[in-house]
Amino acid sequence: MSAPPAAAAAPPQTPAATTFTAAPNKLTAEQLQAIYTKAHREGGTTFDGNPWQISYEPDGTINLSSGNFTDTGHGVIKGDAICSTYTKLWKGQEHCFHYAKVDDAHYASYESDGSLSSVFSIWGM
Repeated sequence: MSAPPAAAAAPPQTPAATTFTAAPNKLTAEQLQAIYTKAHREGGTTFDGNPWQISYEPDGTINLSSGNFTDTGHGVIKGDAICSTYTKLWKGQEHCFHYAKVDDAHYASYESDGSLSSVFSIWGM
């Protein structure tokens, strides 16, 4: 997968809120549609410090890479969340995330319980 641009690779200027409830700039269903119906890449760091990248295709196909781990899956927009099902990750069970914009180059994803999952960048749209 391609490397993110320099601005996307730098840490966010403002830290992400630790819960979705506290997050400003929550993404709406319309904003998610504008992003996730186009081919793009995302990259960030897992909670334990491992870098990851995901490529999204307009049909919902997802390719994930994190260290030596790779997986494929499918994502769909459900209301104001992106719900993904992968072949290996989460044992094939659907997992939904909510999103907020952190700054001009970064976004945050939040678990269904509202806890912060990851901070990441989007490029290649």
